[in-house]
Amino acid sequence: MIRVHHRLSWRGVGRPVRNDAVVPGDGFLALLTLVVAIPIAGLHLGATLVLLVLAIVAGGALIDLGISLTVATLSFWFVRVDTLRWAAMSLEQDFTRYPISIYGRALRLVLAFVLPFAFMNYFPATVLLQKQEIGLGLNPLVGVLTPAIGLAWFGVSYAFWRVGLRHYQGTGS
Repeated sequence: MIRVHHRLSWRGVGRPVRNDAVVPGDGFLALLTLVVAIPIAGLHLGATLVLLVLAIVAGGALIDLGISLTVATLSFWFVRVDTLRWAAMSLEQDFTRYPISIYGRALRLVLAFVLPFAFMNYFPATVLLQKQEIGLGLNPLVGVLTPAIGLAWFGVSYAFWRVGLRHYQGTGS
């Protein structure tokens, strides 16, 4: 939970009264959405589903962290990576918003195997909703690989970061 302090009202002359509002964080809203959506989707909430969702969330977070770490590591060699960071985050937001089946085959392959955005939402959704994966014709259980893909992506990104650390020359000042 995030605690936000607002000056909402005034008591007397020039004496602000602080009203505290508790704003739910993203995790709370995600959990609430999941709790509401599970019965609507007709899924049985059991220990296996809970563990699978937790593993998929962790894998997706590792993919996201790996992408961010890769872009940040480029700053060892390039002075300005702000635009690249913005582009990577914008692409992630845009391409994880829709199923990969709406894109052309070449872009589907990129979203699945180059920048694995499809493992953050599309493939896990096919597993959780028990739907046929139509984007690439893969086995629908490919979404179960999200934690492994996340670990691999983060591992490669971390190794790249270590290379950047070894070759860092300083700012020159």
